Amino acid sequence: MSPWLTLAEAARRIRRWVESGDLTPFAGRFRAADILATEKKMRARRGRPRKTANRESP
Repeated sequence: MSPWLTLAEAARRIRRWVESGDLTPFAGRFRAADILATEKKMRARRGRPRKTANRESP
């Protein structure tokens, strides 16, 4: 598996980050530091189950 993304994969990933509110464009562009910080945050979250607000505790 290659550590590099294709252009389509990168565009899809950035689009998802914008839709979820994790990344905000600045004058129609993205700052490289913001992209790297968002990627680092998303990598830390990967593989963890989502918490639901209406879930009862045992």
